[in-house]
Amino acid sequence: FYGRKISYRTLARLNEVKLLENFGHTEPVEKQLAEFVRVEPSYVSYGWWGMYCLHRSQLDCAEEKFEKALTYAPDFWFLHSRLSDTLLYKKQYDASLRSIDRAIALNPKSGPLHYQRALTLRELKRVDEAINEAVASIHIEPAFMKRLGPDLIKLGYLQPEASGSNLVPMFDDALRACMLDERCW
Repeated sequence: FYGRKISYRTLARLNEVKLLENFGHTEPVEKQLAEFVRVEPSYVSYGWWGMYCLHRSQLDCAEEKFEKALTYAPDFWFLHSRLSDTLLYKKQYDASLRSIDRAIALNPKSGPLHYQRALTLRELKRVDEAINEAVASIHIEPAFMKRLGPDLIKLGYLQPEASGSNLVPMFDDALRACMLDERCW
């Protein structure tokens, strides 16, 4: 489960929930999630339920489930990250920043976490810090450029470039421009 080992029994329950989700059966998924946390209360069961709620923009539910999941695994960066996302969408920016800072402390080499922190800082109107954090995200994890690139191109901040060129300075500029534009993400 996002880098943590889980038992085969837990995996089987998780796969059952995922299968129902893939078929779009909302009511059976919610029943299965309730059964999952009843039979096996853990960071996995509550964390997955939190992600289910987050993907459906049920932010209060997501916050509740992620906080419960963190009682089982307070040092799991992924849960802090998802809680930060939830709080960001709820416009609770200071709380979101605390959660993402905790996630980064637990997983400092993650470019996406630093980028998420940049977005939170921008919402707090701390634009210079947001720019620095966004640029740092691709220097901390250069592979993150592959994930960010298509979105930055689609949004018009990055131009498609011929292979073999040094993309880092162009990404740096694109990320600076994005952080200055409130319409970017």
